[in-house]
Amino acid sequence: MRSSQDNSGFKLLNKWKTKLESTNKPTSVRLSFAGVVSFTGVGVIVFFDKTELRVSGVGFDLTLDLNDAAFENTVSEEYLRSVGADPTLCGEGTEIVAEWGKVHLTTFGVNKEEMN
Repeated sequence: MRSSQDNSGFKLLNKWKTKLESTNKPTSVRLSFAGVVSFTGVGVIVFFDKTELRVSGVGFDLTLDLNDAAFENTVSEEYLRSVGADPTLCGEGTEIVAEWGKVHLTTFGVNKEEMN
């Protein structure tokens, strides 16, 4: 059974995926990976379901197996509002943790110029 943090993380990723499907405008995310190797990049979520996440950016395509992954530190627009923060100034984000390492995904500090 998934934890409430896992449910919040899946809900956030699904929101970003739904934006792509409904508006054809992807959500740009900054990702940082810390595990066997370290990596930081800016990309867009091109695929997401309960078992897999794919992020694509300039010079990289990253596919993550979510089968045994857990979510931590999920911050949604709704959460930001609930604590009095301005969602337009703060980005949403989550961390995905699995045996392969930890990936931090956030919309904070991402601008369109970084995607070109």
